[in-house]
Amino acid sequence: LQLVHLGDLGHRRPADLSGGQKQPVALARALARRPEVLLLVEPFSAVDRATRERLHEELIGLRAQLSIPVVLVTHDIGEAQVLADRMVVIERGKIVAAGCTAAVMSDPVALRQLGLCEIAAMLSARVAAQEADGTARLETAGGPIWLPRLDAAPGQRHRVRILAHGAILSRAQPEELSAQNILTGRVVTVTPGEGPGVLVRVAVGEDEIMARITCRACEMLALKPGEPVHAILKTMSVAHGHVAQQTDTGIASP
Repeated sequence: LQLVHLGDLGHRRPADLSGGQKQPVALARALARRPEVLLLVEPFSAVDRATRERLHEELIGLRAQLSIPVVLVTHDIGEAQVLADRMVVIERGKIVAAGCTAAVMSDPVALRQLGLCEIAAMLSARVAAQEADGTARLETAGGPIWLPRLDAAPGQRHRVRILAHGAILSRAQPEELSAQNILTGRVVTVTPGEGPGVLVRVAVGEDEIMARITCRACEMLALKPGEPVHAILKTMSVAHGHVAQQTDTGIASP
């Protein structure tokens, strides 16, 4: 119970616990057996969004402390992307996609299996400061970004989910924009999509982000693999649920 920050509830009966307390208590009971692998099946489905996000943070902290593999079974794609380092997509008992979460979530075939139409990527970042204007400044391999204030201390590493439609590309260094998040990267691939659009994969350090733009814009910018490019992201387009603390021990999510 101390591990899940509920040490003062040891005297309570299960029926007297709230929904937000039952989940971490069940987790504590599982951990009391000192398992070699922790299996979690839809562990956060019965709680509200705010409680779910808090439990996500607690689970991330626990896996860092315990250093045991965690297998998470969930139908919540956003939850899987925030929590998992590796993802396995299962449909009708068969594996249809598997690999690191970033690769699976940027694979159009896997996205169709998941019933998603929008590609997203995960960007590694380190909290640098909490600003006075209510934003948090994070450092990435492509430069600083500002997000809505996070409950995190400077130095903590996080993963930020960036939707492909939330990125704008520029060949020239952008100036005098309301959008403050400007990352420097290099074009990896340009893939034609359905309709008048293309998907541009941009390397930012060891990470990659995606941008969905029109064919016309791609031709105007003359985007080709290897070309330098600037990716522009809106601060307010990243929700709190799209940011998760990063640790060295991961969660696999089928």
